Amino acid sequence: SLPFSSIYCEDHYFKEESDSMLEMPIIFFITPTHSRPNQYPELIRIGHLLSTVPRLHWIVVEDAVTKDIYVERILQESKVWRYTHTAAASSANSFHRGVDQRNAGISHVMSKVLGLDENAPNTRGIGSSIPEVGVVYFGDDDNTLVPQAFPEMRRVRRVGVWPVGWSAGKLYERCVVRKGEVQKILTGWVGGRSFP
Repeated sequence: SLPFSSIYCEDHYFKEESDSMLEMPIIFFITPTHSRPNQYPELIRIGHLLSTVPRLHWIVVEDAVTKDIYVERILQESKVWRYTHTAAASSANSFHRGVDQRNAGISHVMSKVLGLDENAPNTRGIGSSIPEVGVVYFGDDDNTLVPQAFPEMRRVRRVGVWPVGWSAGKLYERCVVRKGEVQKILTGWVGGRSFP
């Protein structure tokens, strides 16, 4: 059981799919967000990019007790292929901002999309019994991505990690990988983290 209470969540579908698109793995793009002066412009900016990506399900989880109507409007106007808007307030013992919201996003994918919770509503379509194939990507609302990253995301089969530029006062953050195994993580936020 996750350390937050379940809050009303609704999925929205916008675009029709061609037969060739149905073969494409879905990208479940989980975005934790919180109220701050630049929240709306950042969601508009990233939403504009995400609207160009086929078969992308944008899951926006606010660090709040209730959903913000302006965030909802931004999501409606973004015209992404599919989106979910929900809220999950951070717990008092949360270690880092966004952790509880990322967990809420994962919970949504597992229970409502993949059907791993038999009591959860099915958002795959009426009568569907086959879980959708896809990849989960944690994309913060202040991230900047290039369009070429999305086809790469669809190729991930188990775990994929991308370097992040201009983060925590560094030129980049990344994993050091040797012979297919992560040896260490070069980061400015929590140096010395072990993997996993």
